[in-house]
Amino acid sequence: MTDPDVRTQHAPLGEATRLDRVALRVEGLTRNTGSTDAVHDVGFRVDRGELTAVMGAADGAAAGIMNVATGLQPAESGHAYIAGTDVCALSGVELARFRRANIGYLFRGIDLAGSRTVVGNIRLPFDLDERPISLQDARWLDRLVTSLGLASHLDCYPHELPPAQQQRVAIARALAPRPALVYGNEPGGDLDERDRRAITVLLRTMAMEYDLAVALVTADSGVGTAADRVVLVRDGTVAGTPRAMTAEELESELAVAA
Repeated sequence: MTDPDVRTQHAPLGEATRLDRVALRVEGLTRNTGSTDAVHDVGFRVDRGELTAVMGAADGAAAGIMNVATGLQPAESGHAYIAGTDVCALSGVELARFRRANIGYLFRGIDLAGSRTVVGNIRLPFDLDERPISLQDARWLDRLVTSLGLASHLDCYPHELPPAQQQRVAIARALAPRPALVYGNEPGGDLDERDRRAITVLLRTMAMEYDLAVALVTADSGVGTAADRVVLVRDGTVAGTPRAMTAEELESELAVAA
């Protein structure tokens, strides 16, 4: 299903420009699970060129919202538009293909393929879709490898790299197919504080430099203060979407949400 706002050709210039920046738009999203990860009439957006922190208490509600919005879990009602397509209207093979092409996933645990080298892991999205790497793709991958400082590690296996470098490989793999949205659930959560902060700064820099939309689920106020926008989750719904918050404001909000 195509987002009607994306198809509109006669919207005012300012509105059309704003819509063009939206990578994910969620409207009335609901999923009743009977537990803390339930989703209740949620609405928000994630823009290109920005790092958005989706934050709530450590009860799974924020992750529940993003899991539904990115097709990892089904919605009962509502819409989640990514690249102009309503993810909630897709299922089965169609949904799987859409996710591989349009959403890059980053999770707390670094789930690299141990039998593949660094370059093999980065190319995995292409191999899964049996998609040849074009000249344009190759140039993009070269830029990623350089930006992430992986050029000298391409022939290494994951176990030969420290955790922080493994996380960079996971980022390169997530970005390899140039997805419309990058969704991370506590990426770098198993790293020490210094490396975790470095990963957050790196993702924000890449979002700006490459015009990417990055959404990170986190309960870490340090990630929230580094974000361009914060989506505050409370009781399974969105309580606000401020452009910036201090660490003190975030800690106070998370305490209320707990």
